Amino acid sequence: MLGDGAEMGVVLCAGDGVAARLAEIQYTLGEGPCREAARLRAPVFATDLTHTPDTRRRPLFSVRAARAGVEAPS
Repeated sequence: MLGDGAEMGVVLCAGDGVAARLAEIQYTLGEGPCREAARLRAPVFATDLTHTPDTRRRPLFSVRAARAGVEAPS
């Protein structure tokens, strides 16, 4: 859940531990698809965290999420 301005956020619910960790990474780093979607008020997709354009759009998030074992379904 993001407040006004999307500078602060809190995870109220997550589907599993990986989803909770992913949200934590985004709030800690200040970047990620969730934050971008809130800013744009539109869906944002991250299809491959190890290649461009995702690594270019969200460089810190991509590395940390990939290290946490996050992958898009194929």
